[in-house]
Amino acid sequence: MNKKKKSIVSPQSKAKKGGNNSERRKILLVCLTIFIASFVLYGNTLNYDYALDDDIYTKKNVHIQKGFSAIKDIFNKGSLHGFSGANDAQYRPVALLNFMAETSFFGLNPHVSHFFNVLFYALTCIVLFLFLRRILNKYPLAVPVAAALLFSFHPIHTEVVANIKSRDEILSFLFGITSFYFLARYIQNAKKNYYWLSVLVFFIAIMSKETSLMFVFIIVLNLYFFSEFSVKKIAQLSIPYFGAIAVYMLIRINVLSSVTFTEKMVVVNNSLMAAKNASEMYATNFVMLGKYIWMLIWPYPLSYDYSYQQIPIVNWTSIAAIVSAVVYLLLCAYAIWKFKRKDIYAYSILFFMLTLFLASNLIIKIGATFGERFLFAPSLAFCMVLPIAIFSIMKVNPAKYIYAGTIILLFVYSSIVIPRNGVWKNNFELFKSGAITSPNSVRTNLSLASEYRAKAETAQEPVIRRQFFDSSIKYFNKGAIIYDKDPEIFYNLGVTYYEMGDKENALKAYVKAIEKKPDYILALNNLGVIYFEKQDYANALKIFTSSLKYDSNNADAYANTGAVYHNKGNYDLAIINYEKAITRNPKLIYVYDNLIKLYSNLGKTERVNYYANLRNNNLN
Repeated sequence: MNKKKKSIVSPQSKAKKGGNNSERRKILLVCLTIFIASFVLYGNTLNYDYALDDDIYTKKNVHIQKGFSAIKDIFNKGSLHGFSGANDAQYRPVALLNFMAETSFFGLNPHVSHFFNVLFYALTCIVLFLFLRRILNKYPLAVPVAAALLFSFHPIHTEVVANIKSRDEILSFLFGITSFYFLARYIQNAKKNYYWLSVLVFFIAIMSKETSLMFVFIIVLNLYFFSEFSVKKIAQLSIPYFGAIAVYMLIRINVLSSVTFTEKMVVVNNSLMAAKNASEMYATNFVMLGKYIWMLIWPYPLSYDYSYQQIPIVNWTSIAAIVSAVVYLLLCAYAIWKFKRKDIYAYSILFFMLTLFLASNLIIKIGATFGERFLFAPSLAFCMVLPIAIFSIMKVNPAKYIYAGTIILLFVYSSIVIPRNGVWKNNFELFKSGAITSPNSVRTNLSLASEYRAKAETAQEPVIRRQFFDSSIKYFNKGAIIYDKDPEIFYNLGVTYYEMGDKENALKAYVKAIEKKPDYILALNNLGVIYFEKQDYANALKIFTSSLKYDSNNADAYANTGAVYHNKGNYDLAIINYEKAITRNPKLIYVYDNLIKLYSNLGKTERVNYYANLRNNNLN
């Protein structure tokens, strides 16, 4: 005997017409409240500049700058191609199309980009509420209202909303949650158009960002937990969603040169690479997973970066690793135990774990150790559980307690969110905050050091200029203490010392950089220049010559070698090296100047005129 499909809409919601109108007004009021709240919370970001990695999808992405004339490039190239020329790992054409449309209509404007981030976030929270209202229909309206508001106010989302580049994260979840909503509508009334809309929007979600791939398992959970469909029916309904993934993967494989990053995973990007063995790696991994849960409960302080070694490598003697592993085991055990009963807490646990999985580093190592943005979708589980728990505990007038608890939390959250947004004003403010909240991260210290040096280079007042250089040195040195294996740190130290006039310390820094990486061409060149300026021509020649061993086409090394011989009076060798330099790089104007000066001293007017003409031609 066939069982009649049960609607996810409770009998209480099937009220008389007047009640339906009242319900609609309440829903509209909640949607309006969420929309306004989003702009109140994040309105201060509308005046902010680009920061961190915003350039990837904006002013340094050539495809985006070209507008719709380059639309084919965002579909037949990797998402990083317009920025770096790389055609690997990422394929997010919908996110790029969104930025392309924005740029075509409004130009490159960070204020417009921030506006659309907030707008899409507001829409995400509204659709989220509409979805929750349907799957949590056994609870009073206060529960989905509270869950949606907690999500929209949660401080863990500040990075995603305030960081323009994270538009891909917002769009991914917006389309994902819209897919869930249409599926819920289908379960309610069996109208096929809602079902196929759900499949289509799911495909758009995965074309926005790869992390949406895990939403397919959430869709299966939704079909199981919120309908009375048989296992066979659920399997049949799931097939088109997996088909959408197959289509996406086929496109992705054909478009990308490599489906993963071709560059080696380094410690600075993922501190788990510093683990000595698998045991340490998993222990540290569980510390991070425990931190994810803790940050949902206590989202303060926040940081844009948690790279090496803000979260240090530990082994299984770590209490944090053990507690985290036990917590996750208990959560898994509860989800399995209550799965058949379609328990809402089991659903929330599975939602959290599935949406966090790809960023967890447990199986697939990604180019980031830990990130608040990775909690954007998983945080929904936490936001659902809180009001549901209050409802379960308070037997008398639970709605009152739900709203009271929510209002208190919203006040606390807003007092964190609004000030936190301020650090995303520009790179300097962001990196300065990162050095405070993640003081042990090599990346936060190096980023702030670079910003201080950039400020020093443009400062007019000598005292201010010196202060900025001193601060830059301070944070470069701190970064070197945290991670002394990176030659680039010492190279940047050398550049900073040199620009502030301290050539002795610059020389020492370049030597350290070369010790770490003997073929570091830039460091070799700069070290040779310092020896040259000290008139230590023997060491200068030695350095420039060694540089050519690593790169025989290094025009700068030939030019500098020529300058050494020129100053030593060996004009024949000087000319040979100068000519090798301009053969490899005809735009080295100063080499023509040196040749003109050399031939003038020799009284060879014909050669002077020859190189003067070459100089002028290449100058134009």
